[in-house]
Amino acid sequence: MGTLQDTLLQWYQEEVLLYTVVSLVAVLVVGAFCGFVADALTRLWGIGSERFTHRSDSRGKD
Repeated sequence: MGTLQDTLLQWYQEEVLLYTVVSLVAVLVVGAFCGFVADALTRLWGIGSERFTHRSDSRGKD
């Protein structure tokens, strides 16, 4: 019984670690993809890019 619990605990910890890594990678990929799409759209339309840079600059100064 003890060995079964140890096995399940180890499996659970490995699953949590796996899901944590996968989630972090997914967030990074989605974030980079959204940033790339937003940048491509602003370049395609020729609008918004200056506004975005000004917003980021104002945030940095605050």
